[in-house]
Amino acid sequence: MAIKAHVIGRLGKDAEEVQVGEGRALRFSVASDRRKKDASGQWVKHTDWVAVQTFQANLKPYLTKGKQVMVSGDLTAGIWTRQDGTASLDLAIMKADITLLGGDTQSAPQAAQQAPQQTAAPQVAQQPTSTYNVPPSGPNDEMPF
Repeated sequence: MAIKAHVIGRLGKDAEEVQVGEGRALRFSVASDRRKKDASGQWVKHTDWVAVQTFQANLKPYLTKGKQVMVSGDLTAGIWTRQDGTASLDLAIMKADITLLGGDTQSAPQAAQQAPQQTAAPQVAQQPTSTYNVPPSGPNDEMPF
């Protein structure tokens, strides 16, 4: 059983196409910011980087530096040693499903708009959507609290 993860962030650079076995994949990194208190109690911004690999190769024209995405997939983690001798955590999401955020397909390059029929159209959303099946509320529904 794999650990599933969802990350919302921005691409650090354009996605790169790589050969994986018999197929093609895209690799890129996503930066996600969070705030935490430092030793003096001051709030500071901390950026977490997550490496991503997806087989949605038709998204390459859309996956450019600065593009906001939601990435969902299998989480892997490893520890590596930096040049200064400190340990660092390496996070990656493999077999990722990508949702493009904050834009539309009209701004995509012409080549991406003419993708072959067998590839799925990219998902474009203004806001992340819930994966829960919530029945629509009617005018007489009461709040549970």
